[in-house]
Amino acid sequence: VVKMLRHTLKMPPLTFGPEEGLSHAQVQQILYKDALYYGIGLASYELAEEFKEISIAEWFGQTLAKELGPLHRTRGNGSFMRRVLQRRVVWLLGEFAPQIVELPKPKRLEVCKSVFQLLASEDVVVRLTALSSFKSFIEATPTREVFEKEFGPVFQNLCSATLQIALESREAQTKTQILGMLQFVFSKAGPE
Repeated sequence: VVKMLRHTLKMPPLTFGPEEGLSHAQVQQILYKDALYYGIGLASYELAEEFKEISIAEWFGQTLAKELGPLHRTRGNGSFMRRVLQRRVVWLLGEFAPQIVELPKPKRLEVCKSVFQLLASEDVVVRLTALSSFKSFIEATPTREVFEKEFGPVFQNLCSATLQIALESREAQTKTQILGMLQFVFSKAGPE
């Protein structure tokens, strides 16, 4: 897995313009990265020591942020495959939440802003994954004071986005999961 991680760090970000669709090679690249990121995310706990040598801030800035970039309106398979990559990248960031919370404040805010923007995605799976990653960031904050300092400015917007996703969800299990996340956020925030 460490070899996979090092190999992934050397790969350029997958970026796509507003073309009509994706080639077979581009689809394969997305699926390859999806599988790589999934393996790395599953091993995130074991890779914590490796990330003392490898900068997650650098990885985010050089690759992951670009892969989270805005979706262009496209026809064909392009839009769907880009969402696959966005969902995996935002999930991966949630898996590395403990390391992200320890980043310097400007980089940490950049990561959180990127994830927060995906709460407005038109794809419900991307939005739910972004919500789950935000929960991981909140869980990784060590104290209520740190939570208030870091997430206080976006607290109302986070709650609004969470409720909007719950309202738009059709499945009872999804609504329950979202409301459980909201309850967690309120308990972390405290009575203030």
